[in-house]
Amino acid sequence: MRGPIHRFLKGRSRIRLTGSGVIRCLNLLLGKGVALKDVYRENGTILAWMSTKDVELAEIYAKKSGCTVEILREKGFPAWKKQYGNRYGFVIGLILLVLGVFVWNSFIWGIDIQGNETLSDLEVRSRLAEYGLTEGTWKGGHDLEGIKNQMLLEYPEWSWMSLSIEGTTLQVRLTEGTKPPAIYEEGDPRDWVADRDGIIYSIVTTRGTPMVRAGDVVRKGDVLISGTLEIPMEDGTTQYQFTEAAGEVYALCTQEITLEQEAAYIEKAYTGEMVHELLLQWGDTQISLYKPFRNLEYADVIEEPLGSEFGNFLGEIPGIPSIYLIRRTYVLYEPIEKNYREDQMKVLLGAALQKERDRLLEEENGILTEETIDYQETQTGIKGTLSMKMMVEMGEAGALALLPDTQEDES
Repeated sequence: MRGPIHRFLKGRSRIRLTGSGVIRCLNLLLGKGVALKDVYRENGTILAWMSTKDVELAEIYAKKSGCTVEILREKGFPAWKKQYGNRYGFVIGLILLVLGVFVWNSFIWGIDIQGNETLSDLEVRSRLAEYGLTEGTWKGGHDLEGIKNQMLLEYPEWSWMSLSIEGTTLQVRLTEGTKPPAIYEEGDPRDWVADRDGIIYSIVTTRGTPMVRAGDVVRKGDVLISGTLEIPMEDGTTQYQFTEAAGEVYALCTQEITLEQEAAYIEKAYTGEMVHELLLQWGDTQISLYKPFRNLEYADVIEEPLGSEFGNFLGEIPGIPSIYLIRRTYVLYEPIEKNYREDQMKVLLGAALQKERDRLLEEENGILTEETIDYQETQTGIKGTLSMKMMVEMGEAGALALLPDTQEDES
């Protein structure tokens, strides 16, 4: 038997050989076929990992060679047996705990649904239940790929779906069918239309007929550059050609950002008291092994892996991945209600408005030309409105608006 289970049962020990005969002792061990791992030599000492059963042989050869053996660390079943072997209640409890973890991990205990926009989670769960996928069901025996294909056929409003089980959670991902946006191939006739309200600052037409000029006020959807070209003929008539309108249009646009700042806030007065909770975690699932009977509403929470021998032992058991103990610490405090002064609220609100303004400018790739902030009192604090003008590039592809007189007179 080889592999992690074999190494766990045999155990491993980290030893340190010290003395004048460390090289002789090392040669004797190697001559007997003792496997040494991660051998490191420094200042007359040798560090190495070896099988726990070979430590006794190392002590014999060390005594013959005039050096000493020091055990620095032990891993695996022999180390665990040495520490916990006489604690029968602990052993039985641990076995029951491990079995409980396996049993618990064999069921679906949660359903995570994402992507549903028109249907509620309850409706999606109801549809899944028709195929036996509910909370508390056994994970095995479900053909998720087959269920997915059947559901896509039964519910055509879903254009895509995936089902997977992670830990004890059924992951459901949906994409609902939507009407595809208008797609304009390069070169197709089209207009260039305003994608927002604004005042035209400049327009440079590279293809098509300009319909606005600097200083004009435009609304969203107005045609900026028409893809319809008028061509006067020698006989006095007009012919029309259609093209893909293109150009660069810049406009001054007004944007308002409104945020509120409440006057009341909570200041934490720490009591100096801390309480702890012990949890068992594997994957994304946590089970509380011990929870303090305290009101923990007003407490800061700190989580850290428990570095005990028990936690290390669980991590060494083959076949139980990502299982460990967590200590959750609650740092208790008393909430003290306080109120910001008006000038403090304006400073906080002003900073928040400017942060949102910078985000919007970066998103729009715009240039700020003017801004004002207006503050108003509310029942709970103040409200701030930042009015800004920014220079942005305007326009998007739009359907070609054919002129009514482009049709030839049948007479």
